Amino acid sequence: MDISYRPITVLPCVDNVHEVLLGQQLSRFMDDRLSDAITAYRAKNSSETTLIRLTETWREDFDGKKVVGVLSSEMSNAFDSLSPHLLINKLQAYKFSDKLKLYN
Repeated sequence: MDISYRPITVLPCVDNVHEVLLGQQLSRFMDDRLSDAITAYRAKNSSETTLIRLTETWREDFDGKKVVGVLSSEMSNAFDSLSPHLLINKLQAYKFSDKLKLYN
């Protein structure tokens, strides 16, 4: 009888908790530094709220006889070629600390 055992790990759960904690800290640190147009990972913002805001802005501009243009691009692989060294330097430029805080 051939039995295959699959290892059980809790790492995905730990990763999920760590991601949430890190996301909360990043949001608090960067919120006042980012443009209001950036809505990713911000409280009370979603794809839906972003689309509603965009369509309302476009409608107002169109009604005001302004030209409305849209450039759409696919970004699913945008970070695949990101250099870790470049990312670390960018985070340091934004005054991120290399010390991890697990609790508030």
